[in-house]
Amino acid sequence: MKRASTAIVTRRLAQAWATLGLSLIALFASRSAKADDNNPATLFILPLEAGHAAAWTPERAGPVYKASVALLPGAMLGYPGTLLGRFAISAVGQFDYRNPDWDVGVGGRLSGLIVPIINFIPVKAAAEATYLVRGHGARLAFGPMFGLGRLLQVSTFYGYETDRKTHFGYVGMGIDLAAVGDLVGAATWYVPQGDGGYAVK
Repeated sequence: MKRASTAIVTRRLAQAWATLGLSLIALFASRSAKADDNNPATLFILPLEAGHAAAWTPERAGPVYKASVALLPGAMLGYPGTLLGRFAISAVGQFDYRNPDWDVGVGGRLSGLIVPIINFIPVKAAAEATYLVRGHGARLAFGPMFGLGRLLQVSTFYGYETDRKTHFGYVGMGIDLAAVGDLVGAATWYVPQGDGGYAVK
């Protein structure tokens, strides 16, 4: 019975990832049709994030160390300077060390720009939800994010895991692998240019 339910969950997760992939392709295609000199390929993001957390669980006294590595393929929903350009959506594929065991999380993250400090440092709010494949629970997290344009990001989240009734504080650092071919453009993603446009075209 447990194997059957795991197979069903795995199949549904694969379908969700496939749906997200097709949605991103459709997004890029529609943006490409509407774009003038904007390059729709610049909307694709691929952050790789590693983080650490202190967790409090009813079964153990004091904070427990946790760690994770995540890959977040997704897209900016628009170009800089537009309302949609303030938001990004990503799938989440995550490997979690939960002390003393490990788990795999799959889900999604949504982030939105609040304000760019001196244009280079975006302050964002983000929320994510992942399904823990081995623990059969949900991992929910939200909090502020900071960074250097689109290139680098620091995530500071409060979260909760339903299977162990665990509260945790998380700090993660990431780099957008999709931006390594244009480091300057990624770092200046939110910087207005003299012609009224933006650094990335």
